[in-house]
Amino acid sequence: SVPIVLGHRLDYMQFDAAHLPERFGLFIIIALGETLVGIGQGGTHKALDGTEATTLCVAFLLSCGLWWTYFQYGASAAEHALRTAKIPAVLVRSSFSYGHLAFVLGIILAAAGMAQAAAEPKEHLHGVHALLLGSGVALYIATFCYTRIVMFGGASYTRVVGALLAVVITVFSPGLPALAPLAMLAALVIALNCFELYWVNSGRPLLLINVGQGAAGR
Repeated sequence: SVPIVLGHRLDYMQFDAAHLPERFGLFIIIALGETLVGIGQGGTHKALDGTEATTLCVAFLLSCGLWWTYFQYGASAAEHALRTAKIPAVLVRSSFSYGHLAFVLGIILAAAGMAQAAAEPKEHLHGVHALLLGSGVALYIATFCYTRIVMFGGASYTRVVGALLAVVITVFSPGLPALAPLAMLAALVIALNCFELYWVNSGRPLLLINVGQGAAGR
């Protein structure tokens, strides 16, 4: 009964719509910063040849793409949802707390895969090691679908497709050199962001898969 009572009390709490998204955004920045540390450590074990230098650059591009995916539209959408939701606690619990745990888990998995690729870019991946990078990127993108459903009741077509393509790349990763899926995922994330930027700037309506009413519509 205690969680139920506390849950009802939390429903009526007020949250700073500018401060809270900023704090969670910093949480994402810290997690992404750790990926860069891992990439750097993975590539400092010896003098770099052309393939290894290329892998470091591609891994850096992927990290930038993950940052772009969150801060281009995701952060502002979260702030808008928190400002307009009648029961902000629903967003704080489901989108900010649970959602950002999933974001960070995806970043951790992707970071492990990027560090492995940076250390041995020509090494053919097998087993669990082949799945880390792709599954992390897929989870990261898919979490945007979850948070948008919680906030607005619909998931973006572009991010649903992006998450599915990341899963496909993950499935075909075993047996490939580590650089191959890394490059494909970096290209996917950058293409996703470029398409969304073009689509929004052209003034077209967002392509959404509506599944219900989100917290911002309550």
